[in-house]
Amino acid sequence: MIVENTIITNKNERFGESRDILEKYGWEDNVKGPSIMIFLGFSMAVLLFEWLAIVLLGRVFPMYLSKSVRIIYGAVALLSMALLYVSRYVPIGTFPEAMLKGAFWLLAAPFALLIALPAIYALFRVMGVRPSKPSESRRTLIKRAGIAVPVLCYSSMGYGVFDKAGDLVVNRYAVAVQGLPTELAGLRIAQLSDVHLGVFVSLDKLDEMLRLTEAERPDMLVITGDFIDGVGWTEEAMARVARLAEKLPYGAYFCWGNHEYLRDKDRIARALDAYGVRALKNESVCVIEGRRPLWLLGVDYPWARDLTIREGDRERMMAKAMADVPTDAVKVLLAHHSDFIEQGVKYGIDLTLTGHTHGGQFAIGQTAFLPVQYRYMRGFYGAGGALGDIRGGAADAPTKVGHGQPIGYVNSGAGSWFPLRFGCPPEIAIFTLARNEDS
Repeated sequence: MIVENTIITNKNERFGESRDILEKYGWEDNVKGPSIMIFLGFSMAVLLFEWLAIVLLGRVFPMYLSKSVRIIYGAVALLSMALLYVSRYVPIGTFPEAMLKGAFWLLAAPFALLIALPAIYALFRVMGVRPSKPSESRRTLIKRAGIAVPVLCYSSMGYGVFDKAGDLVVNRYAVAVQGLPTELAGLRIAQLSDVHLGVFVSLDKLDEMLRLTEAERPDMLVITGDFIDGVGWTEEAMARVARLAEKLPYGAYFCWGNHEYLRDKDRIARALDAYGVRALKNESVCVIEGRRPLWLLGVDYPWARDLTIREGDRERMMAKAMADVPTDAVKVLLAHHSDFIEQGVKYGIDLTLTGHTHGGQFAIGQTAFLPVQYRYMRGFYGAGGALGDIRGGAADAPTKVGHGQPIGYVNSGAGSWFPLRFGCPPEIAIFTLARNEDS
């Protein structure tokens, strides 16, 4: 399908609706790229942490006090930072994904050193080892530890960047729906969320996601926001999604995330429309008619900073999306922000599919280690809260979830806008609608 004439590239026409929304809620600066002053300020902060890491390393292991080591260390940090900054302004795909992940890894690894070195230093003190004046019998211990600790820190961060940031997991669930008609039993919905196609997620990685999704033989694909960061790939990405959607009985659907607004929502909207991917913004559509029809609803991203205003916005968005939906319909809600699970439960939505949190990116089960917390962080939730750490099943035996009550799911995301994960691999989620045994 040829769509070039539908894409407006004049910079004066970019960010129309995006800028209006962001200005309304005080986020207008976020639509701009980082200025040189912001970059310099951020660079100084990062270099401070990098300097602290090398200073501590030298205090514990004197072999790292040499001038040449510190020059090389500083040069690597500066070059890595410069590469990541430049990558935001050159055409997307100019630098290979592996190169940019490598730059991120070299900047992130010293933070692991900052965490590890105080513990190593305390252990040495307990053992009576003084790195500045070691006894002859303990020189070997210090030398070996001086090699092992940085290697361990850099290796662990490399594992998080290069392995777990790219090791896609397919989670399969059978969701019990109260009164599900026989004709809808077995319907399979594939969810992609938070792909963040761009600097750290290439088109090749998108192809992998789509291949894995197609292999599950879903009936429809839903994308719950934050799909594109590298807008230069917008049309090509949508073309690839459309090729998969054409093979699915009920096509592909989309709801808006915050990153679409930050990048170029208007261009993305035109591409979605041109390639036949239905975007749902505070609206609904009947996907399958019948005695109990299947309705798909989609809501916008709630931008308000004030929690009370944001909750009111969510209520208005939800009420608008519900306006035409029959009360007896089987309902599936698409929302980027996971807080919409509250509205999903309140409005009796059988299954609410969300994303946004990335599952915390550093987590054990549903417990995230990062200070950023959401009411709904990862996995399944019902009226009573989290349903527990429910692992996905095999293709022929998806994990059974729920007892016919309204539930919601927070997807951990298929990509990342920064490529570092531990205990929270990127995922593709497959939901099979199933009859509740009690219905």
